[in-house]
Amino acid sequence: MVGAQIKLEVTEQKIPCSHPEYDHLMAAPGERFTYMINMDHTILEFKVLLDEPNLDKARLIWRTMNSLDDEYLIAKYRKNISGGFRYGSSSLIHNLRQAEWVPQKNGGPLRFVRPCDASSDCLPEGFSYESWREWVRKIGFGETAKKKNDDHIALTHKAREIGFDNADDAKKWAEVAKLGISPDEVRSKYMSSPEFPTSSVSNPERRQERLAEQLQDAPEKEYGLKQRNVRSTRGEIDPSTYLKNQYTNDDDLMICQICNGEMPFKKRDGEYYFETVEALSKDYFSKENEAQFLALCPECAARYKELVKKDKEAIKKVYNALKNSDEPEISLQLGELAKSLQFVATHRQDIKTILQNEHDR
Repeated sequence: MVGAQIKLEVTEQKIPCSHPEYDHLMAAPGERFTYMINMDHTILEFKVLLDEPNLDKARLIWRTMNSLDDEYLIAKYRKNISGGFRYGSSSLIHNLRQAEWVPQKNGGPLRFVRPCDASSDCLPEGFSYESWREWVRKIGFGETAKKKNDDHIALTHKAREIGFDNADDAKKWAEVAKLGISPDEVRSKYMSSPEFPTSSVSNPERRQERLAEQLQDAPEKEYGLKQRNVRSTRGEIDPSTYLKNQYTNDDDLMICQICNGEMPFKKRDGEYYFETVEALSKDYFSKENEAQFLALCPECAARYKELVKKDKEAIKKVYNALKNSDEPEISLQLGELAKSLQFVATHRQDIKTILQNEHDR
């Protein structure tokens, strides 16, 4: 009642010369200036709010943006009715894009970043992230991580086009080329097939007789029931379908999350053969969910189960990386091989959400 301002109000203004899209907007077609419209939107207090961000200011901005209609997100200009409009993002959106105001908390001190460098997983309480909102899309929220993932996928496609299994192999060959070693030399030294083992039978008749004697004395196979614990709830989820949708690329190839190669073969029904391996042990997952599993080729699955899941320290490192990081790749040491476990963005977010819920229980 005494005039204190309790919410941020959007102000309509003419498009200023400092607007990043000024030249584009002013180039609206038409010669005559009749029924001209010059409209932009901003919040006058933004300079104060964005220059020295804190959690309360950020929460106020977030709440304000969630309450606005989409018309406030655009700037538009026309000279006359027949010429039509030129559209761009409003000053409001450009100010939000450029400033480091989005709070992020990821196991360390609170920090503020530009929207493009932010992750929804690291937003503090009180920031309801809904990716469908137009203002969230227009400020480029999370674009840096998405671009990194898209770039990696593009590099993998390019590497396959020139004959490599993945981008890492292409980079290694490029390094070899810098050393002046020819591809033929590398193939002959490092990539030739190993010699198949040989053995000879000195006395085939005697060997045959001995084996026949062993078979005569060998017990018949018998089968009986043995009591064991069975994971009875596994059948209630379908990780195979979930993972096929996640890791089948635009060329309709299904890719392993570790070696980044195409799954080795297709089954009789035409579907790829692959193994669904739970990312962590039962100590970390108490609920059943499809996102807890990985899509791996048989070799990578065997390596992961033997060298990661049976090693308490290794599995703990994977857990900490999955829970506390937003990176789409997690470093792995699979025996003598230094590899990485790679995720698409949706799977990465799903598995982190599961782990956060487990922690909150």
